[in-house]
Amino acid sequence: METLDHLLSCEAILPKMQEFVLSSCGNGTINTNIIKNKFPYLRYMMITNCSIGNPVQLKFIDPHTEMRRNISKQGVGDHGFRYLKIFKYLMSDVGMTSGVDLRSNSLKDSENIHISGHVNLVKITQNHLPKISADIIADDERLHIIILSQNNIFYIKNDTFKGHFDVEHIDLSNNALRSLPDKMFHNLHKLKFVSLARNSFTTLPRNIFATLNELSTLYMEGNRITHIERTHLPSNSLKLSYINLNYNPIIDLPVAIFYIEGLKTVDLKYTNITFSTLWSILETLDIVSLGISVSPGMDISNGVVSNSFPEKSTDLVWRIVDLTGCNVSGFDWTEEKRNSTTLTFAKYNLRIILSFFRFVLKDNPIDCFSNNIVFLIDLSITIVDCRGVNLSSVPDFVPSGLIDLWLQNNNISTLTFKPYFNNVRQLYMSSNSLRVIKYNVFSEMKKLKFLKVDSNVLGYLPRTIRSLNLDEMYIDHNPLLCDCNSLWLKHWMLDNILALKRLEDIKCRSFNGIEKFLQVPNEKFTCVKNFANSFLAEILGTLFGIAVMCLLTIAIVFRQSIKVLLYFKLGFHPFDRQSAKIMRPLI
Repeated sequence: METLDHLLSCEAILPKMQEFVLSSCGNGTINTNIIKNKFPYLRYMMITNCSIGNPVQLKFIDPHTEMRRNISKQGVGDHGFRYLKIFKYLMSDVGMTSGVDLRSNSLKDSENIHISGHVNLVKITQNHLPKISADIIADDERLHIIILSQNNIFYIKNDTFKGHFDVEHIDLSNNALRSLPDKMFHNLHKLKFVSLARNSFTTLPRNIFATLNELSTLYMEGNRITHIERTHLPSNSLKLSYINLNYNPIIDLPVAIFYIEGLKTVDLKYTNITFSTLWSILETLDIVSLGISVSPGMDISNGVVSNSFPEKSTDLVWRIVDLTGCNVSGFDWTEEKRNSTTLTFAKYNLRIILSFFRFVLKDNPIDCFSNNIVFLIDLSITIVDCRGVNLSSVPDFVPSGLIDLWLQNNNISTLTFKPYFNNVRQLYMSSNSLRVIKYNVFSEMKKLKFLKVDSNVLGYLPRTIRSLNLDEMYIDHNPLLCDCNSLWLKHWMLDNILALKRLEDIKCRSFNGIEKFLQVPNEKFTCVKNFANSFLAEILGTLFGIAVMCLLTIAIVFRQSIKVLLYFKLGFHPFDRQSAKIMRPLI
């Protein structure tokens, strides 16, 4: 502190000082008037964890002086360099930016802060400034970045940013704001980034962002907003690509997100959104604005032409609506109580929306549909997208009508028949743990045209697959067996070879190891079980023959002993040459 006192109390003026960084001063108060007078050509000043006395008056001049990117490049004789070198401050590369960064300075009254001159950046954070007026930056020129976060602000005047037409970045996050003046951002036509995150807003003024044609990023997470109207967001914006509304108690899905043409991602994580009003939303959508948003210049009245949807990647860039951790518990598919005209209109709108928007529903209290919601690709086909949601069995329920069932990347080990299978057009079960397909699964699937059971652990396919008339199928990357139980499969594959995809990757296990299925000769399709039984019979026959030979050998070698043993034990002497009746007397 003594060196700092010496620096600020000496009479010398340091015109070459362009960057001034001061941190953790300890006791004492910094007088900004002294800094302003002693360093008349400052371009960048950062003071952190130091108490600053009132008033705070800073003026930045000489806009034509080229700023040094690193203070260490200055000569050893430069007084500013010598003093900063003593404190050994870590200098950030501030480039050509001119501005001021005041952080944790015990500032308590914004009316005593006045920053003027050629300033690109004004950053005042971690202070206590409950009210913000235009006095802070009224005389700034060329201002681009304004950061006033973590200041406990609860009131901000309508004209605070008035006249700063070049501002591109405004951060008011982590304050105590409950409301905003309705024209606070008026005429800030170059504004690209706005953060109102972690305040106490319950709503926003209508059309507050209406004039921000260059706005690309909007943060409003961590507030108390319960409802987002169309006028709360810049629906006509062509540049707005990201909106963050996480951690707000929003209940209804904001319809306005469907009308923003440039939108790429809207985060609505951990809100209270349900789909209880989904049909009502779909029935009241502005079809013209929706059409302009998703496909400018397209005649939306003709609908979205799509006979098949991409499984993973596509030239279409999905617009992400992230509803992770919300309260979506299911979908009301009840149609009986709805007017047929409005129902058709709602389904049509749903088809358009979900042709362009991907709804992420991870960690919601629903059994399925946890990656994308069910959606229609025309008025008769419904896609049930349950990819990668850790399912262990096939869903018990899906909406009525013709179904495309996407179940890839789950943990399903057994495929059992469900009543709605007779309406399934696509069955995609790639990359599961599928070991068994029950015999009756395919017997009733007369409408099935697309089948994917690749990348599983199937040893056999059920013979009922022969009843299918498939346009496309994938059965590769399974440990199939080439034995007498699968010879029929080879013949069936040859009959349906045009529908089979990735033929080179369809392999099986035979006695010769791993082979390409269709290249295994028919005579090699030997049943493992029959071969084992035949081999066992041969072994047993050989052992029996050996046993018989051993017994005969023993009988010949020990025939006298056997004869005596039989005579004494059984009174039997079959090997005598003459019977006892013709034996002559001994005398």
